[in-house]
Amino acid sequence: MDVSNNRFSFGAVWSDYDRDGWPDLYVVNDFGRKVLYRNNRNGSFTDVSAQAGIEDPGEGMSMTWFDYDNDGYEDAYVVNMWESAGRRVTGQPQFIPSAPEKVRKVFRQGAMGNTLLHNEGASGKFRDVTEESGTRFGGWNWGSEAWDFDHDGYPTSTLPTALSPARIAKTSPASTGVRSPRAPSTPAAKPRITPDAWSAINEFIRSGYTWSGYQRNNFYLNNRNSTFTEASALLGLDCIEDSRSFALSDLNGDGRLEVVLKNRTGPQLRIFQNRMSPLGASVLFSLRGAKSNRDAIGAVIELETAHGKQVKTLRAGSGFLAQSTKAVHFGLGDETGTVRATIIWPNGEHQTLENLPPNH
Repeated sequence: MDVSNNRFSFGAVWSDYDRDGWPDLYVVNDFGRKVLYRNNRNGSFTDVSAQAGIEDPGEGMSMTWFDYDNDGYEDAYVVNMWESAGRRVTGQPQFIPSAPEKVRKVFRQGAMGNTLLHNEGASGKFRDVTEESGTRFGGWNWGSEAWDFDHDGYPTSTLPTALSPARIAKTSPASTGVRSPRAPSTPAAKPRITPDAWSAINEFIRSGYTWSGYQRNNFYLNNRNSTFTEASALLGLDCIEDSRSFALSDLNGDGRLEVVLKNRTGPQLRIFQNRMSPLGASVLFSLRGAKSNRDAIGAVIELETAHGKQVKTLRAGSGFLAQSTKAVHFGLGDETGTVRATIIWPNGEHQTLENLPPNH
């Protein structure tokens, strides 16, 4: 795992993306490409990022694995920084005009925003579906998470979301979101431009200014046709505070998950109760390992209904400095028939549960 291990890593999330029974690791990097380490099943790993099509050169902060289209394979939602100024500058024909188009494209992607990568299954490859899915914009994100908030039967159907930091207070012109690919032509400016820029940005932050303007948190609603709709304002989640992280948990035991949001600015804590109505049925798994680790971290649950298959993995860590509940929730929609679940424990053993009743 020393290969490609010299980058500014912001997050690392495990997933058995190729469904071979062994966990693989995706590392999200800022100022550099992402890295997917495939498990060789012998105690070693191989960097397969390029051939898998999952490098994504955006400036990453975190990511979420989730199967948004219920095909049995977990897809990757990568949370990157979005910058309007960066998009504007890198799109100009005057921007490094002598560079090849593929190089210019990489710079453009650095300010483009989030990336949704569809897992193509048995091929071991990923396909960028960000534009057609409508999940690009997120602002200056810090974390992301997914869950089925309306229990419609899509396991993360309402959210591959980035509850992104809304930089509030006054707006600063100090940051353009683009780092020059080469030193400026003016000799006097060469030694100081980068240190001075970062010093100015940090001083603005300490003084209560913003890095990137007024940005609200985002919530992407799964339309169940491989597209999403940004619905944070409609659902009351578009806070303008300087958000940093959030976690999900069923605080009142009513079978639906609440959002616990942590902000840098006041109010420093917000709790959002789910009041969706009508709400589909659901089923909840609370796992405890006997032969595997006690918290069952790494367990995979496959849920089968008449509508298809849902897959979820029990993980430690959720986004940035957060831990959601380790109870695994599945929405069932209007399902009234047979519900079957298979638990693949971290030690490889399979356990099957038949005829689970809705809301169990």
